[in-house]
Amino acid sequence: MNNPIFCVNHRQEVAWAVILFAAAFLFYALFQNDIQGYDIWWHIETGRLILNDHFPKSDIYSHTAYGRPWVLHEWGSEIIFYLLYSRFGFSGLIWIKSMTAASAALLMFLILKMRSRLIVGRNLCLLVTVFALIGFHKTWGFRPQIFSLPFFLLLIYLIGRWEQEKRSALLVAIPLMFVVWVNLHGGYFIGLIYIGIHIAGKVVGRRFDSGKFRFDKKLVLVFFSSILMCLVNPNGVASLLYPLAYRSNAQIPLNFIAEWYPASMSNSQYYFVFILMLIAVLYFSRRASSLPEIMLLVFFNYYAIKHHRLTANAIAVSMPFFFDKINELYARMVKPDRNLALLSSDAGIPTEATQGEENSPEPLNRRYRYFYYLLVPTLVLSMVFVSAMIFAGKGKVILKSEIKKLKYPLENIAVLKKSGTPGNLFNQYRYGGLIILQLPGKKVFIDGRIDVYGPDIADEYDTVLEMKDGWQEIMKKYNISHVLVDKMTPLGKFLGRIDHRWKLAAEDNISVIYVKR
Repeated sequence: MNNPIFCVNHRQEVAWAVILFAAAFLFYALFQNDIQGYDIWWHIETGRLILNDHFPKSDIYSHTAYGRPWVLHEWGSEIIFYLLYSRFGFSGLIWIKSMTAASAALLMFLILKMRSRLIVGRNLCLLVTVFALIGFHKTWGFRPQIFSLPFFLLLIYLIGRWEQEKRSALLVAIPLMFVVWVNLHGGYFIGLIYIGIHIAGKVVGRRFDSGKFRFDKKLVLVFFSSILMCLVNPNGVASLLYPLAYRSNAQIPLNFIAEWYPASMSNSQYYFVFILMLIAVLYFSRRASSLPEIMLLVFFNYYAIKHHRLTANAIAVSMPFFFDKINELYARMVKPDRNLALLSSDAGIPTEATQGEENSPEPLNRRYRYFYYLLVPTLVLSMVFVSAMIFAGKGKVILKSEIKKLKYPLENIAVLKKSGTPGNLFNQYRYGGLIILQLPGKKVFIDGRIDVYGPDIADEYDTVLEMKDGWQEIMKKYNISHVLVDKMTPLGKFLGRIDHRWKLAAEDNISVIYVKR
């Protein structure tokens, strides 16, 4: 047998990794560069505030929650956003988003390749990685969350490599990673949960196998070291415990935030396609799964279904398991070749360890040599060119990014900026961030920091916007003198008709301004 499909060498693996990284970067930079997301604006303003003024510990942006405690746990991301936006505009934001997406693609590929035993697995790695990227698509908005998924994938990779090689240096990197992660995004807590479930699964599994409780002391030490490292932040214990506030609606009204809704076919169709495929390979699989894998699968997919924001983490955990099962099914379909050197666990199935003299990688090298020589430099140079244009301040020439008028009330914010309307503002929730950035000093009613406002102000906001019983009392309570809301909301449609003390002052494509007479 001398089938080129089983011929591989290390240079080809590196080439494919480079191709994947560069292609992912270019795809997100050139084709997924719409400026979306309503929180990025107050993140940018907060980055400016930290660098040029002070590190806020309480709310300073609203007139409703002014002075309330504010755990600024994403301060590192906000500084990065501000520096990129202030120097390179929207193009800088697109660059960092594209880099994190490309990093996630590369790490997913490395995780799968690490677990691949079949030489043909490289092609399968690429295919499954692309499928995973489709499932990750909701992660790549303009927000601190973009940093969390690459760190989570890096954690999975480091633990996987350590289990294969038992090199302590791999574990040492994990607590150091958490020092950075905790200051970028609250997703570090999911990383701690991953390590904890992994340890617990190992302990319980060994209890069933040997009747004794045994655990990996090094991994346990890494777990507690990582927790201690998470205290290295400006907020101390408050940042470490911050994610616990999302356990229920008591502190943070999760029902107010769309991304915390349960997964459904309308918001997570790719995830459910993956779940169906996962069930299918489990049905045909003959190999038993380890207890840690089962526990991780159940935990992360349960919470992904409960909160569709977590589907990317569930896919990241499940995809290596899915890949293993696909490898198993492929191995059962390939006809064994007794002329190949055998691994004890694979009866003649071609693997990277069974390459011999008669299976030289040269046939594949000759066939694809020019392909690699052309594609790799082309993609890498294209990525370097796009980055250079961005850092030269000419990103708009190739990215053509801008704020969409159909998403943001740009004209009406300009009206407020020009008129300098005094008094307290009632604003649409999703407009708050842009008002904070573009109208310095103007206090908002609410913005995307729902953890600061809590259920009480969120309920008051909803009551006014929907004109429910008591809405006028709330307007009076906060001494509201002008309103900027979506024109299709009840308040936007009927305020001037129901209460003649309010007059329509301005209107743009999506919003209206009312001013109290």
